[in-house]
Amino acid sequence: MLSSPVLESVVLTLGGVVVPVTFAGPQGQFPSLDQINAGALPRSLQGCGVVDAILTVDGKTSNRVELRFR
Repeated sequence: MLSSPVLESVVLTLGGVVVPVTFAGPQGQFPSLDQINAGALPRSLQGCGVVDAILTVDGKTSNRVELRFR
């Protein structure tokens, strides 16, 4: 669970492109569920197919997730 990270310590990478994170913290409705909100996605991701999504918080990296962009 996130413990109020400083947004600068939260890095979201989609297909090797760093995407700005606008919020990282408790989801609010379900206990122990955290939420990450991404800012505007770069147009370079449009139509690029399947990319890896990797989240890093305070130097700890999440499991890789695949996202598909059409």
